[in-house]
Amino acid sequence: MNSKIADGLLLVVAIIWGGGFPAVGLAIESGMGPAQLTALRFIVAAVGMVMIFFKVLKSIKKIDVIGGVLAGIFLFIGFSFQTIGMQYTTASKNAFITSTYVLLVPLLGVIFFKRRLSVTQWTGILLMVLGVSFLSLEKDFSMNIGDILTLICAIGFAVQIVITGLFSPRCNPYCFNTIQMVTVAVLSFIWSLRMPWVEVSFRSGIAVLYLGLLSTLFAFLIQSIAQRHTSEAKVGLILSFESLFGAILSVLILGDPVTVKLCIGGIFSVLAVLMIEWDPGVLKRKQVIQQE
Repeated sequence: MNSKIADGLLLVVAIIWGGGFPAVGLAIESGMGPAQLTALRFIVAAVGMVMIFFKVLKSIKKIDVIGGVLAGIFLFIGFSFQTIGMQYTTASKNAFITSTYVLLVPLLGVIFFKRRLSVTQWTGILLMVLGVSFLSLEKDFSMNIGDILTLICAIGFAVQIVITGLFSPRCNPYCFNTIQMVTVAVLSFIWSLRMPWVEVSFRSGIAVLYLGLLSTLFAFLIQSIAQRHTSEAKVGLILSFESLFGAILSVLILGDPVTVKLCIGGIFSVLAVLMIEWDPGVLKRKQVIQQE
């Protein structure tokens, strides 16, 4: 596989992930609750991963389990708050606000690991604040509860990424990710037992299969294969378009309204993510490390 094919596959992953936002919206519009949707989605993905990596899981280690469970807990927090938030906001806004996790990851590095941010990264954070303000703040400076819940979801995703970064060098990636998916499936299923379940309609069933098989299982496999054949900088840059694809597909599929606030906030959010992922200073340091 050459780098152009790998980049193309990563773009497909970003589009599939973007399609997850209207898929969640369709399932919720069909009457499915956040707990039931999250449980079904990750049960499908977890069963698929266990079946595919069954032989690899025989050599699972304690560190794989610890890291996978910890990452899975915060992945569960991220997806559960994201899905609940979708009930009270539009899928397009949900997509852009979710992307703030890209900015929260370096901020967590500053707080817990005393890392320094470049001028470009601080500028990206400022742009993201402006973007979220345009997307969420009302005339009286209040915020929609759905947007607040989506911001909490972004925190969950950011912590999950930090945990993955800490454990991935010592873990088998397939064991780690399978345990992570199983953890989310178990937690979401326990959560769903406390909530009423509704009959799965054809529409919501298609959404669940899309989320479980395509957006979670298939996209993960493609990403893990493709990122071996291209640069780390390209991986982050291409996948950062997830929020843009999510907003566009939400407008096309769900009919989300295209407002001036959405357009301005979306532009600021995309620019902010690009500045974090394509920071010239960070890329230069990565190239030096790779050469060494």
